Amino acid sequence: VLTEPGKRCAGWDRQDLLRSGEIEIERLMAAAKEFGLPRTRDAALDFGCGLGRLTRALARHFGQVWGVDISPRMVEQARELHRDVPNCTFQATDGGLTFPDARFDLIYSVLVLQHQPTRAAIRAMVRDLVRTLRPGGLLCFQLPSRLPLRRRVQLRRRL
Repeated sequence: VLTEPGKRCAGWDRQDLLRSGEIEIERLMAAAKEFGLPRTRDAALDFGCGLGRLTRALARHFGQVWGVDISPRMVEQARELHRDVPNCTFQATDGGLTFPDARFDLIYSVLVLQHQPTRAAIRAMVRDLVRTLRPGGLLCFQLPSRLPLRRRVQLRRRL
């Protein structure tokens, strides 16, 4: 979201932010339909939910949706922003998932895994996501295949 031209540093209008989530999830659900997945739509997980723009959009397609983020402040803001959506639940995490095995029909995670410090940490997260996915479910995550040098260095994070 922060990469959109002109939208960095709080440049988003609330309605534009929410609409961007709806568009992204509509595309996801159209692609998922082509695969016939997920087979059921009881529960979904937005892993790395931030402000919950995708969590809210997923709530239109699933009975219950959880938005999970490592930032307690983001989770607090997501709860406030989406308090009018009864089937959205937000919770903070230390990076792991406390959900039982085979809990979710759909798991969606974008712009999250590349922020992990090691490949082992990424593998552990993906294993946890797979563990919580139901048979017949759909796991969608994004991981860049190439990061520009300036992004790999991330001096601020290293300090």
